[in-house]
Amino acid sequence: MASSGIEVDPNFKEAYNKMKTKKTHQLLVAALSDDKKNVILKEDLCKELCSPEELRISFKELPKECLYAVYDFKEKNKLILIKWAPDTAPASKKMIYASTFATMKTCCEGAKTIEATELDDLSVESLENAKS
Repeated sequence: MASSGIEVDPNFKEAYNKMKTKKTHQLLVAALSDDKKNVILKEDLCKELCSPEELRISFKELPKECLYAVYDFKEKNKLILIKWAPDTAPASKKMIYASTFATMKTCCEGAKTIEATELDDLSVESLENAKS
């Protein structure tokens, strides 16, 4: 898949590295900047503690737009990068998020991945089966 040319903001990279090494958060949320040049941290949506059920509730409460999240699935000791692209999101946004996912995977080195379009994609079973 072609790269979008969109970069990951250094603040997100720093937050991810802290999450990975110091376990500062259990949920990081990121989205495209308004100018569509960077993936930026959405600090107001991040959580220090978050069970798998709270993760699903968080996504249910989000606007029906695309975003990325990194979840620290403590029960299985793994980080999971989630590309959230609900069916209700505009096709153009879904395409941008899909083409930027490789960049996010590189930034979130070591994280497993899930591409979710609905809440069922974020079940405990889906989290357990997240792939490299």
